Amino acid sequence: MFEGSLIRLKAIQEEDFETIQSWYEDTYFLRNVDTAIALPRSTEEIKEIYAPVDDMIELLICPLENDVPLGFVSIYNIEWNNRSGTLAIGIGSADDRHLGYGTDALTLIMRYAFNELNLERLELEVVEYNSGAQKLYERLGFKLGGKRREAVIRDGQKFDILFLDILRSEWNKN
Repeated sequence: MFEGSLIRLKAIQEEDFETIQSWYEDTYFLRNVDTAIALPRSTEEIKEIYAPVDDMIELLICPLENDVPLGFVSIYNIEWNNRSGTLAIGIGSADDRHLGYGTDALTLIMRYAFNELNLERLELEVVEYNSGAQKLYERLGFKLGGKRREAVIRDGQKFDILFLDILRSEWNKN
């Protein structure tokens, strides 16, 4: 259930926080994983960000050949009564991006969300300048549901936040 063709998903362990903290030194990671101010974080702040909560499932992405995390994938804001949740993913190091790890991780977490958690709908948001992520989400079956216009300002330019979603019935067709 938690192993794909390239990666496996695992729970966060204490020894993983040093690796996770290093991701927060990478500007690309910071600007694509969140719309908040891009700011390096201490290990203590990272532990707070990744602290378990009832409406969230947070897993680390590890290559099959070792247990060194290369990113994370999560379902958060789970509304059990509405059977919906929000997806997030981040690949920490530039060396690990564009190698298929994100596709594999999203495929696993979507299968888990729809088959194991019995969710009916997943949504996510992406800043419009992250066209690579947007294409990946669309390839996996997500559809554009709307946008928040000029919601992010980076380097003096304004960008929309795009909202994408997928229903279980659409995912089953893939």
